[in-house]
Amino acid sequence: MSAALLTIVDNEGGVRETPLEPGGTVIGRGRTSDVVLDSPRVSRHHARIFADPFGRWIIEDLGSRNGVRIDDRRVEASVIEPGQKAYIGPFMLIVSEPYQRPIARDPSAPATTTLVNGPATESVEHVDTSPDQPLSHPRLRQLNEITDRLARLTNPKELYPELCQCLARRQQSAALVVRLPNATLPLAGAVEILACHLSDDPSGGSATPEASSVHLSRRVLEAVRRDKGAVMGRSRHATDEQISLTLVDARQPRAVLCAPITEMAETMDVIYLDLPWGETLGDAMDFVTAVARQVNLTRQSLLLAEARAERRVLDHQLAVAREIQGRLTPTEPKDIPGLDVAIHYQPAMWVGGDYCDVWQLGDGRVAFAVGDVSGKGLPAAMVMANLQAALRSAVSLCPDLPRAIAHVNGHLRQSVPDRMFVTLFVGIIDCEDGTLRYVNAGHEDVLVVRPHGAVSALARPPSPLLGVFDEPFQVGIEQIGAGSALVMVTDGITEAMSPTSDLFGLDGVKKTLEAVRLRSAQEMVSAVTKATSSFRHTRPQHDDLTAMAIVYGGTAEPEMGPSRTTGTRATGSPPLP
Repeated sequence: MSAALLTIVDNEGGVRETPLEPGGTVIGRGRTSDVVLDSPRVSRHHARIFADPFGRWIIEDLGSRNGVRIDDRRVEASVIEPGQKAYIGPFMLIVSEPYQRPIARDPSAPATTTLVNGPATESVEHVDTSPDQPLSHPRLRQLNEITDRLARLTNPKELYPELCQCLARRQQSAALVVRLPNATLPLAGAVEILACHLSDDPSGGSATPEASSVHLSRRVLEAVRRDKGAVMGRSRHATDEQISLTLVDARQPRAVLCAPITEMAETMDVIYLDLPWGETLGDAMDFVTAVARQVNLTRQSLLLAEARAERRVLDHQLAVAREIQGRLTPTEPKDIPGLDVAIHYQPAMWVGGDYCDVWQLGDGRVAFAVGDVSGKGLPAAMVMANLQAALRSAVSLCPDLPRAIAHVNGHLRQSVPDRMFVTLFVGIIDCEDGTLRYVNAGHEDVLVVRPHGAVSALARPPSPLLGVFDEPFQVGIEQIGAGSALVMVTDGITEAMSPTSDLFGLDGVKKTLEAVRLRSAQEMVSAVTKATSSFRHTRPQHDDLTAMAIVYGGTAEPEMGPSRTTGTRATGSPPLP
């Protein structure tokens, strides 16, 4: 990912910049924040800006009192586009990001060119240019014409070919854009040509030279790599020896102007302009330097527009995927007699691989499941959707729970990519007598909360992970007493990490439940998720996070009130704009 800067503007017009870390930059009033904003309207740890796996920057509210605002709306977490303004208290925040994506070469240009070392009569020199020195009227008119033509472009791939056509309009001139390795890497015997045009007729028409005729001056290219500025190579006198730096006329005095357009991590794109010697006098170097600057500005603008268009497509796809996954996660109240259910589901990114479900079987029993697909994001979400469909069908059609899970396992072993697997807890509870039959296939321990407040782990007969091994699954049977609860979580909770790199663990869940003592399913789920968030403090959420609580009312406890199933969707996960 390219480096990004956060620009902070205060209400008195003061401006400062700080680099952004992809893993997260914490902003707040507290001195332990990465970026300190001194204002009573800013919370101690107010917000975090981090990069998501899709290359976008996310600003996330860390539970501040006054919130984070984008476009006059308060957001909990949102994409912040480069140039978009976010507000924290009296401060305006702007993310800027240089787009250093390389531009693809013009397919009509020769792929590579040979580098040659010319004779001693060919000199290479660095020529100082001044941005304050005005160009002559002809040069300024030519620069404006080039700027106007480049401004009409809509595709970055058109930029370098159009530039070469603009520069090689005069007879006996040639213009190329060449990609060089940067100065820390060796310059080989050939370099990549990105675009190339040669004016070879009196009318100024452009053509592409044959690959075999293209050779460039190694001295010139080495100099521009070393100096990172415009250089000139020239031969004032024709001799019997061919002039090596030109690809136009090896018998006439020639000169080349070379200037860098942009420098990336390992490469540098440069203009290589081949002209008759007399045309390089005067302000030619200032002109080429100005053209290179303008091309880089146009390049940044085109790449930004392209990135925004790509992000709009990605945002739409993720929004649809999130909606589909949301429909697979039970969040609406359901009437299931004898049970009080609450669910908190929060993917680490827009969609995730955690799975939770509750559904009633034809015989009146209730099936429920919590699982975790290895990995995160879209691949895990696709496996999760596959798991949901297969599990519901198998459990509904097969009364024997281990056989049903074995069927799902066989299905996943055929459809899940190598190195991906699923951990899963599946239970079926009889709401009449509280009998629970369950299979724990490599998932976190399920906690049982008794009415008097004791918390213990449910026994777990051995069973393999799903999607990996062809081994039998063992069923467990437990009698759930009236007023007891089952609490299930994924490793997004147990592996939540504190600023000191400690893990929340299952012990953290147990201590939280013991402190809360048995209340409603929603209160238990809220207590666990809030305790996890407090434990992480300023650390970002690195994994999908799911918690489910089921309180069994039983026929002997009518005082618990009407049975209900409630679902809660976490609002802390970054929504798509």
